[in-house]
Amino acid sequence: MKEPPSRAASPPNERTAPSQVLLLANRLHRERTRSLDSELRGVGLTRIDYLVLAALAASAGEPCPLSVLSRRVAAHPTTVAGAVGLLEDRGLIARRPHPTDGRVTLVEITPAGAERVGDADTVIEAARPDLLGAVYDDHRRLLEMLGPLVRTASAPPEHSR
Repeated sequence: MKEPPSRAASPPNERTAPSQVLLLANRLHRERTRSLDSELRGVGLTRIDYLVLAALAASAGEPCPLSVLSRRVAAHPTTVAGAVGLLEDRGLIARRPHPTDGRVTLVEITPAGAERVGDADTVIEAARPDLLGAVYDDHRRLLEMLGPLVRTASAPPEHSR
């Protein structure tokens, strides 16, 4: 019986680089979102609250269907609908039926909601150095780790004759 060809063990750096990249990227994301969440709590918002308000503020006063809003904030429609309900209870947004399609609910930001998202933008901008402080070193490390992976992935395959 013929033995399968043996595979040479990859050097530790090559073997662990993808997992190191993923772990570092995950850590960066977790740390930054934790910091952002803390800043948003200071103005009475959650991250999804902020995303919904910011998306509505960016729509220049035009009401937005819930389905479109969900795509704009890249969140599940149920998550967005829950946030919309809570924001409406607080007077930050208003819901109303679509004038011609009874299946569609339109959402729009209220003046109080516009003020709150403006407050959040100000807080986030002021906290930018803290939010990004340690990230630069970690980004550099992440890019250094990605370099060899990108070069390997983009190298033309070797053809045997």
